[in-house]
Amino acid sequence: MSTCKKCDKELILLTSSVTEKWMKGYAEEFYTIPTYLNGEYCKNCRIFVWIHVEAPGIEQVEIHGEVENKRVIKEIKGKVIYWCDPMGDIKEEWKGYERKLKNEHNLILENKVKVMDIPPSRERPFDVLFFDYGGLLPGAGGLIRSNCTYIIEMAEDNSSRLFVMVSGCTKEAMKDAMEDLGKGNLSNIFMNIQGFADFYHKYC
Repeated sequence: MSTCKKCDKELILLTSSVTEKWMKGYAEEFYTIPTYLNGEYCKNCRIFVWIHVEAPGIEQVEIHGEVENKRVIKEIKGKVIYWCDPMGDIKEEWKGYERKLKNEHNLILENKVKVMDIPPSRERPFDVLFFDYGGLLPGAGGLIRSNCTYIIEMAEDNSSRLFVMVSGCTKEAMKDAMEDLGKGNLSNIFMNIQGFADFYHKYC
């Protein structure tokens, strides 16, 4: 095990298996650190000796020969819609996704989100739509398919709008709908929040 050149204390090896423990106990000021992180950290001096990070919203900053992790928060601009099935407390469900966006993906919202359990009209102005239709709703199979087709049509007609699938069930339904319609991959439809976050940090 390596030791710190400044204090001669043993360094903590950062890997995906210890990142969560390290984040909670050793460096909470860095908030949520992604699991795909490697490096060495001195708990005594509270500095990184070296670190390698691959994540949206994380920058590497070198200070006096040491490398420090810096959190970069980005705002999701414009009008945002969360469209979901009517089962459960849909506003609370969205709050959970909003926390996930901030804590895991370093994204916050510029404006309040419109939460709705009916399809938004084609004329309704919005920039990002998060879609979550579960599989437990009676007759949900055909309804999910219909809604996915509707989203595909909107995505083709509005290339600047972004559409994000936020659940595994919705992701699979969208993939099936796109395959059946022979659409392939549309660049403005994201199959999960991670893919959306990667894109938004890089291009928006």
